[in-house]
Amino acid sequence: MKIITTILCLGTAAFAADAIHVSAGAQLRVTGTNATAAYSIDNDCAEVEVDGGVVIISGKRPCTTHVVTLADGTTIEHEVFVSPRPEQLERIKAARMHEQGMQESGYISTMYSSDPGQVETTLNMSRTQGGHTASVAVSVANGHSFSPEKRQTALPLASLRFASSSTTVTLLDSFVEQSPLTLSGTDLRGLHIQSGPWFLHAGIASLTNFRQRMFDPDPDRTIDAGYRFGLTRHSGLIASTQWVHASPSYASGRSGVIGSLMYDYLNPERLRLQLELGMSEGAAGAGLFDFFGSKDRMQVRVRSTPLHFPGLSAAPARGFQGSGNWTHQLTGTLGVDFSGTRDTYRLLDGTTQANTSAAARMQWRLGHFTLSGGFDHAELSRRNAEAIVSNAVPVGLAFDTQHFGNSIQYQYRRNDAADLGSYLVRDSMRINSGPVRFTFYGSRQTQAPTLDYVVGNVPGLRQALLEAGVTATTPEDILDFIRAHADLIGGGLITNLNLNLAPVRNEYGGTFNWTVRRNLLSLDFGYREVDDQRIIGRVTSRLGSGSLSVHLTPTTTLDVTGSLLETQAPGSVLRTPLLAIGLRRQLGSVPGFLNYFQQLGWIRGEVFVDEDGHTAGGMEGVTVVLDGVRRTHTDKSGVYYFHSVMEGKHSVDVEYQSAGSYIFTTAPHVETDENTVVNFGISTRKALLFGSVRNDGGLPLSKAVIHITGVKQEQIRTTDNGSFRFNLTNGGTYTVTLDAQSLPPSYDFNSFTPQTAHVEVNEPARVDFVVRAFRSIHGTVTCTGAQLDNSKVDLRIDIGASVVIVDGDGKYKISNLSSGPHDLTITYGSTHLTRRVELAADPVSLNGIDFEVCTADPLAQARSAAVGR
Repeated sequence: MKIITTILCLGTAAFAADAIHVSAGAQLRVTGTNATAAYSIDNDCAEVEVDGGVVIISGKRPCTTHVVTLADGTTIEHEVFVSPRPEQLERIKAARMHEQGMQESGYISTMYSSDPGQVETTLNMSRTQGGHTASVAVSVANGHSFSPEKRQTALPLASLRFASSSTTVTLLDSFVEQSPLTLSGTDLRGLHIQSGPWFLHAGIASLTNFRQRMFDPDPDRTIDAGYRFGLTRHSGLIASTQWVHASPSYASGRSGVIGSLMYDYLNPERLRLQLELGMSEGAAGAGLFDFFGSKDRMQVRVRSTPLHFPGLSAAPARGFQGSGNWTHQLTGTLGVDFSGTRDTYRLLDGTTQANTSAAARMQWRLGHFTLSGGFDHAELSRRNAEAIVSNAVPVGLAFDTQHFGNSIQYQYRRNDAADLGSYLVRDSMRINSGPVRFTFYGSRQTQAPTLDYVVGNVPGLRQALLEAGVTATTPEDILDFIRAHADLIGGGLITNLNLNLAPVRNEYGGTFNWTVRRNLLSLDFGYREVDDQRIIGRVTSRLGSGSLSVHLTPTTTLDVTGSLLETQAPGSVLRTPLLAIGLRRQLGSVPGFLNYFQQLGWIRGEVFVDEDGHTAGGMEGVTVVLDGVRRTHTDKSGVYYFHSVMEGKHSVDVEYQSAGSYIFTTAPHVETDENTVVNFGISTRKALLFGSVRNDGGLPLSKAVIHITGVKQEQIRTTDNGSFRFNLTNGGTYTVTLDAQSLPPSYDFNSFTPQTAHVEVNEPARVDFVVRAFRSIHGTVTCTGAQLDNSKVDLRIDIGASVVIVDGDGKYKISNLSSGPHDLTITYGSTHLTRRVELAADPVSLNGIDFEVCTADPLAQARSAAVGR
């Protein structure tokens, strides 16, 4: 009983206050009011009803309105604030950001990895508006990854970036792709500035990408600065100078200064061309040609540097590297592809390794079948042994459908090093159905090339490098491995690189994938076994892996990955397990400090006391809300200020509460751009006379003129929702008149009359006008093959209605109809027809509602009538 009494008191107290608060989409039940009736000034903002003396207020959308209740013969008016719920605030913010072209995204993740035995936490956030972007990314790794006795902390990633259409500034880490001879695909930690044609990169670099410790004690150091001279809309000359201080920890780096001049042409739709000349201790050159055509794609890359040419430890290896490929589509089903590479590398021991490859392929698609064939040539140099020179002729046949696929390949290869011929046979199969997918493959190869090497302790890379070596089973695979890891080979992190031939190699494996709808869960398994029957004995490598990804919530994902690599050689077994567990959460918004670095503005104004249109001073402590999220209060002078306002449209709302009666003399909700002044006026409550103008179909009539006469005379036009409102200084009795000339055409001016209302302060009155719209139905009654006798036609509309007159020509007209459905029934002799017609709320004159009463054709009798909308 005590609880019930408390609830009743709270409800009464809430309603006794002048302002009522309710959330959008929620209901507030107020008891103890003894109300018999209630209505809302704006039903689109909040609805109100009375149920057994309980006032029920339902919030519709964030806004401010008034409700009026009638209790014991007294009317009471209250202001209602409808506030957004927390989830609505997020949607409002998202909608506002979309209107302004803003995007916010980010994630935070934590992952444990057994290689290199550490926990790594990453935070990545980005905010974009128009041409301005601010982003931050930080990754901290901590664990026993580098020393079994001492715990280490590393900073693999730290970056703060601000970008506009003409200027980009990045602090700490940035992936730099400046030119082939200076900074080419380099992770550089320092300061990066690009402003118009000028650019600057200054910082340090590490071959291990700062994964071993927080700060590398002896990293590479470099400064690269330059200027782009524009030649045409698509081309320019880039002049730059790079200073390099290479770390003595890695033998691949060289200290010095490089002067570079590069011609750059870019037509994004067709062609990219770069030609660079570098000078230091000797001349170096590089070039890029990339062409896109409707049937052709051609790409050529070359780079040549002398042995002592300066460069970072992670820079491409010195020597000559060249690659090219050309793809041409002869017909819609027949295509050819040509590719080739030539690489020379200067190794750590001073020797040079040169590798060459060339390939030609042709593919012909015939429905579900694909025929392929071609020619391969490869030359791989070996330490203390004759180079492996092989020529191969591969052919293949593939069959592919939605749920099944199979590919058979045969290749004959001749290895000049052993003066032996060899072959490779491989079969691959795919089966998938819905979310499940299986693949299986097996192959047998003779005189197979093998790749052996020793991997240094590179945190986070050792397992990947070992697995990459297992999968390199052809000369082309080995060439790709050496090209991809040339910097690690040159830096001494991959040593004792040896190429050999295994008389027989057997390989088989498969994968399994299961993905639940919308990627809520993804499960992957894979297995691969390579059995090399070498002269020294059998060497078997087995690689098993699995991964699980689960969306715990719409924004949170759990990832689990594991693998085990086992290599068995005569007299030894090497096992390298890997386990990684990670948790990732998407972020819907980013910290406000990112806003300070973008192009920002302000919104300010004043909340003032309005006395009959004149300012009577500012109001202190009034709440002003920006975009439904940011809030501030007015100072002693009634002034408020929002700083760091993004470019674009914004909403500004004012919220005010008072024990006395008051009204807003300006709109409490305003849409405006940044850098504008928005003022709000508040006045004491006046006598309120309000109402609406609608037609008899419930359609609101906007811009209708309402006149009031009495103590004073005023007029106003109705709003878009047909409502009107007079805030009157003096109470009394008023005559309210609707100006018929302000109504749209096709309305009955005699369907409404002036009304009388009595209002006082806190005793509002409501006056509603309902105007009848002209609606009519026209048609013709016909009798094919005979003369229509209109005296025998019995045409009626709706049940109980009188007979509709049909003239001698069969024409009829029915007027003064309400909106909604109407049933027309006609009887002529033995013919009886019924048709339903729908009339819209708007005025309408519906023609062509015809009846055929004599034909025997039922389709002609049932011709459909047009329906009013």
